[in-house]
Amino acid sequence: MQKVLVLFEKDEDYSGKVLEEIKGKENIGYITFNKSPEYILQLAKKYSLKPEQFSFIDCLSSRIGIIKETNSILIKDPSNLKDIEKNSKKLAEKGCSILVLDSISNLIDYLNKANDSVLSSFFESLALNLPENGKIIFVCYEQDIENYSLANFVSLFNKFIKPHRLFCM
Repeated sequence: MQKVLVLFEKDEDYSGKVLEEIKGKENIGYITFNKSPEYILQLAKKYSLKPEQFSFIDCLSSRIGIIKETNSILIKDPSNLKDIEKNSKKLAEKGCSILVLDSISNLIDYLNKANDSVLSSFFESLALNLPENGKIIFVCYEQDIENYSLANFVSLFNKFIKPHRLFCM
């Protein structure tokens, strides 16, 4: 399984890089803490991705009080990792072979106190729900890797994208 970490800088637009990474794929599961499903779908048109390719676990809309009809599972409490994990499993069972988590930085904000082991276990459990040939993409504010000492978590990934450096490993 390919595990991709997109590291971005503050105020950087990284969404295009994420959509490039999933272009040409079907059945995309998108867990959103940062951008609304509507925003992602609007931007996806520029990358020739169709709305029916996406299923969302929407952890943002109920917090901001704007809920629009999309192919979404609405999460009322974005700190409920068990609920998010359960619903990501449902997406995988429906055929999603790609899962995007946008973004770890926002998830950390929603969790009052989360340690590395809680987050690493959660991230690993998301990956386990996908088929072996699947792909998981996590987005994170680069500084949060250091701020929250997520160094152990970085070892889970086999590809890194840093849009601000035009760097890819």
